[in-house]
Amino acid sequence: AEERRLAVRLAKTRIEAPFAGTLGLRQVSPGDLIEADTLITTLQTLTDLNVDFSVPERFRNEVEPGTPLTLTVAGYERPFEAVVRAISPRVDVNTRTLTVRADVANPQRRLLPGNYARVELVTRNDTALVVPSVAVLQSLEAVSVFTVENGVAVRRQVQTGQRTGARVEILGGLSPGDEVITSGIQSVRDGQAVDVRNLPGLG
Repeated sequence: AEERRLAVRLAKTRIEAPFAGTLGLRQVSPGDLIEADTLITTLQTLTDLNVDFSVPERFRNEVEPGTPLTLTVAGYERPFEAVVRAISPRVDVNTRTLTVRADVANPQRRLLPGNYARVELVTRNDTALVVPSVAVLQSLEAVSVFTVENGVAVRRQVQTGQRTGARVEILGGLSPGDEVITSGIQSVRDGQAVDVRNLPGLG
């Protein structure tokens, strides 16, 4: 009986992970006293990863499990391929976005858990109305731009969508072909006469 009891105690000193992976840095040294909550090391799965990202709620009907996408990470020019696995059934009330999870195959172990990824997801909306970001004025009351109508500056309230460093998507308030003021925007006033000039090489 004593032999069996000691065998059970000895078996409990062997730690077995429920999955295969790569061990991280060791956090203890031989001879250290460890407790049940002592961190010894970490175990990471590298061959199959997932990426979580947010999608505006208006694209909910265009994203579903199985939708392909690409992602890029620092240090690699070529993108990695991924496939949407699941979509959160809840919309974030603050950002009006849905969380999407995609599976990423990583057989060469070039991606690491914790990498910051830039995701590119192509939806069925292949066209969009965009303006330069310098043309958009943001205030507590509204988002607006100045257009030129009959030689006069007109302040137009707009609804915006996705943003990049140089462009802003316009969802409402403008029509294709509207002339938008992009220079000296801070000094323009509603109703002010405007002299439109095209710079050389620009339309």
